[in-house]
Amino acid sequence: MQPQDSPEAKNAQPTEDEEKSNQLAEAQKLKEEEELKNQRLFKCVADHKTEEVSELLSKGANPTYYDPKTGMTCLINAAILGYDDIVRILIKYNACEQYLIQNEEKNTANVNEPDEFKKPKVAAIVGKYNPLHWASYKNHLRVVWLLLKEGLSPTDIDIYGNTSIHQASAGGSLEVLECFMNKGVYLQVKNSRGHEPYDMATTSKMKEAFKNAFKAVKCSNNNCANPKFDFLNVRHLCVNCRNFFCKKCCIYYITHEKVESTEKIRPVNLCLTCHEQSKNYEKKIRESFAVNDFHKVDALYNEIHSQTIELDVKLANDFEIYHTKLKHELEISTLCKSLAYVPDYRTIKKSVKILNDKLENAKLNKIDINSEITREVNDNTRRLLAERNLRFTIEEYTATIATSTPDLVNKLQELIDKAKEFKVAEEYTSKGTVLLGKMNENIRAHNILAKLENYPQRVYPEPEIIDPKKKKKKEKKKEEDPKKKKKFKRKKREPPFIYPEWAVELKSVISEVDTLNQLLKKANDIYLDKEFISKVQIQQARFKKEIWFRKKLEDEAAQAAAEAKAAKEKARKKKK
Repeated sequence: MQPQDSPEAKNAQPTEDEEKSNQLAEAQKLKEEEELKNQRLFKCVADHKTEEVSELLSKGANPTYYDPKTGMTCLINAAILGYDDIVRILIKYNACEQYLIQNEEKNTANVNEPDEFKKPKVAAIVGKYNPLHWASYKNHLRVVWLLLKEGLSPTDIDIYGNTSIHQASAGGSLEVLECFMNKGVYLQVKNSRGHEPYDMATTSKMKEAFKNAFKAVKCSNNNCANPKFDFLNVRHLCVNCRNFFCKKCCIYYITHEKVESTEKIRPVNLCLTCHEQSKNYEKKIRESFAVNDFHKVDALYNEIHSQTIELDVKLANDFEIYHTKLKHELEISTLCKSLAYVPDYRTIKKSVKILNDKLENAKLNKIDINSEITREVNDNTRRLLAERNLRFTIEEYTATIATSTPDLVNKLQELIDKAKEFKVAEEYTSKGTVLLGKMNENIRAHNILAKLENYPQRVYPEPEIIDPKKKKKKEKKKEEDPKKKKKFKRKKREPPFIYPEWAVELKSVISEVDTLNQLLKKANDIYLDKEFISKVQIQQARFKKEIWFRKKLEDEAAQAAAEAKAAKEKARKKKK
């Protein structure tokens, strides 16, 4: 490694000329890179590449770049094309500053407007096109709003002495012209050729707008102190009543253009009367939000829509939503009430669908339906479907009571329970309960008949016929020979009679037979057919004998028990 002060090291260091040359080369390179970046920015503006424009500006691209080929700046290019989103971005990076030749401060609603006829401070810039000229000519209203908000003046002139009013007239931009009239401009200013804006009007509507303005020679406020219009006391068009007023008799402000707007750019000019009316109605709207009564809100809604009133767009939209919400809620609630009684259950499903569709459509339209209304719809849906199922089943089962089964009874009972849970009208639950009783009675009748038919058959002994004369002879012989033992003839032993479990007790048999007899009296109501009745009658005759016989057996058994008890008692006494 050579020392720094060696001849070789000195020869290796660049000379002063070489350093300057390197610096110039580096500067030229940076300048070329900057130019390429700015050219790319200009092209991205033309191609409406919003994200790329933001990115380039954030990286140092010049927002006021002037393209020598087209003779336009980025802002003029965006204004010509009507790209208000790109205009917003360029404004954010101070692209408007070079065009604010007359105003020390931005011309907003809260700042006193400068004298439009004061001599420009930067006279060298007078006579050049600016973005407002182009936006006015091309009828790009939003761009015009943005530029006016930034302080560009409609009276700045181009190379031919044309103002933005001339350009709007030549381009047939009626909306832009009225925007300038709202702001307040002198309409009869002449360009370098002596032409007024009216002379350059290209449409009949544009000419009509000028004529209407010229007819207004004084302020429409009868109490105005300085009513006569001239080049100093200019006309201001009220956007509401469409009359012209002086500056002191109206209020100019900037508001939102759309509901979704986050920035206020739309200029509004109202005369004092219209402004007061607007504020009064806005107050009524805010108060109406606490009134949950569609008819009152609807009356205010119709009153507002029956006339032209300038309202805050966001507040008006909220009121529109609120009115629509109450309207939907009333329709749904009214439909719910109309379904309190449905003559034909076959229409219930259709009605339920209509009811729920109304609720669903409200949700799809992002209408925030009151939770109580939603609950009302759900409650009515459950009630109506429970009622429909119950009424359908009642009709179906009424025709088939004769074939009732426990499963069908259980199903009907479940429907009745659900109907009561969902508060179905008592009319239908009562009908279901009555039907349920008939079905149970029909099943009960068939069950009892089956028991009686399965009851074992019995051969009943013929009743013994006693001859009174023979009975006396036997008693006489017994008295003559009391010691003679009675001879018993052993009878053949019969197998025991086995009772069904349910019939072990005679009272159970009697109860079942009596129940069947009572059910038979309601044969028509519980759908007992003739064949069934015939079978019952056979069993009635049979069990008449059976009950008589069993009673006899019980009596004999009771008597035998009593005699045995008496004999036992007698024997006990003899032992003593």
